[in-house]
Amino acid sequence: MTNGDAERFRGLGVPRGALRVTGDPGVDSAASRAGSAEPGAAHLRPFREEPRPTLVAGSTWPSDLRVLLPALDAARRSVPALRIIVAPHEPSPDRVRALLSELSGRGWRARSLAEVERRGAAGADAVVVDRVGVLAALYTVGEVAYVGGGFRGAGLHSVLEPAAASLPVIFGPRHANARAAGELLAAGGAREVRGPGDLAEVLASWLGGGVGHDYAAHQAIGYIHGHLGAAARTAALLDELT
Repeated sequence: MTNGDAERFRGLGVPRGALRVTGDPGVDSAASRAGSAEPGAAHLRPFREEPRPTLVAGSTWPSDLRVLLPALDAARRSVPALRIIVAPHEPSPDRVRALLSELSGRGWRARSLAEVERRGAAGADAVVVDRVGVLAALYTVGEVAYVGGGFRGAGLHSVLEPAAASLPVIFGPRHANARAAGELLAAGGAREVRGPGDLAEVLASWLGGGVGHDYAAHQAIGYIHGHLGAAARTAALLDELT
């Protein structure tokens, strides 16, 4: 529960003394997933063996790709070594094949994650994630994260996992559903973009490191560290009721 949640409950008539603000246990979960990523795992080792400036784009929808792909085309003109890892929100075989084809048509050397696991990452500058369950770990091999959902009505996906991997986060303007996104923006650990032009500018600024990237990365992981412990606090309160 957050302070905003508590205010809403008080507005419904719940007595102040009956409420305890414990925080968001999702922060603890995200930190745990980032911390448990195994560097030698088949889906991580190839990227660590060939380090390059890497953007991890997680939970992307077609509405994200219409903004993201042109921006990436522009960004690699200033960051020629750029590598992208794109995880569709729904990685069906048809969607994965279509995205691989589109990336190849744009001049990217594209492979699926399964191909990278078999052949390595050398020679691939665009990787399409072809299954669920690995995105949190993949953020740990990135330098910058783009989180999808911010260009569609349903709203933004979780920004906690990339922040827990010490990545500065980029997302679209529709993030009112994600309290953590607004707080990361306020802290300087994230940037909101509204189209390909400003996304390309942020990517050019952050990819390849530099003071701006390092500051944003520090603020992102600082947000996670500052919000840890909600799970334990919630469990302790529940334990008092047993």
